Amino acid sequence: ASHWPFESWGRFLPEHTTAVSMLDRLLHHCHTIVTDGDSYRMRQARAKGGTRLNTH
Repeated sequence: ASHWPFESWGRFLPEHTTAVSMLDRLLHHCHTIVTDGDSYRMRQARAKGGTRLNTH
């Protein structure tokens, strides 16, 4: 789920409170780096002719 922004974690977890609790425990005392743009893997896939995004 690392490709999903934190605000969207409630979409694939059963309850919003579950997502909030998980994120609270995962992010406590950590440094978060938010990046934007395609990953190297996505760039390689597109260069090879792949254009379909799998969001499941």
